Amino acid sequence: MKIAICGKGGSGKSTITALLAKSMARRGRRVLVVDMDESNLGLPLYLGMKGHDSLLAQLGGKAEYGKRAQGARLSGKSIFDSKWKFEDIPADMAGEKDGIRLLSVGKIQKFGEGCACPIGTLSRQFFDNLIMDEKDVDDIRDVVIMDTAAGVEHFGRSVEKGFDYVIAVVEPAYESVVLAKQIRDMASGHVSRTLFVVNKADAETRETIIQALGSEDVAAVLPADKSLLKASVTGSELTMAVKEIDDLADMLERDHYQSK
Repeated sequence: MKIAICGKGGSGKSTITALLAKSMARRGRRVLVVDMDESNLGLPLYLGMKGHDSLLAQLGGKAEYGKRAQGARLSGKSIFDSKWKFEDIPADMAGEKDGIRLLSVGKIQKFGEGCACPIGTLSRQFFDNLIMDEKDVDDIRDVVIMDTAAGVEHFGRSVEKGFDYVIAVVEPAYESVVLAKQIRDMASGHVSRTLFVVNKADAETRETIIQALGSEDVAAVLPADKSLLKASVTGSELTMAVKEIDDLADMLERDHYQSK
């Protein structure tokens, strides 16, 4: 199962990514979290991990990656020497804890180093090269959860090609609701299903947002939570189980695996 977590900057994408990853791991799933956000540094902390070298850094940085990518285009081959399964991802580029592996595609590190375009392109190439276990092997199935950059540029690069779910995180803000609708429109026909998670909503704003989006596509509603807010501010591991996220994980498993 491949899930992309999308939405407006600050809506809570990384928080939802970490909580959902932990919920899936508690079910015994092998979880790979892919961080393709070029700027956000909080995801490793929310998962209780330290940062590792990114995939882009391991490939030699932007300049070296550019040469490899150009060579691959000219030859019609992949930039990777072979297909990767979860266990083939080198340990020095992926943190691991409690059944969750974390891979960062790349980060913008320096003033004037250029745009984030290579990170989006490399993300697409990584997913094209990844082999996942969707079969029952001791009831272990692979789950990928991608924490995307804010906005919709990654859709323009077809990073979500072949994904099962796009989950748009929506906070109580006009821009967030409009962007969520745009995400649904852009993903339509390219992923199996688009869902919404309403985050940081009180009773009044909850109903307004659900009405605007359509209740049939709203998979979870999370109220504003002081413990989550504090952990987000301090960069602490998200150790709490959140019922709404556990219910979301249950729904995703029923919807995905029972259709196979």
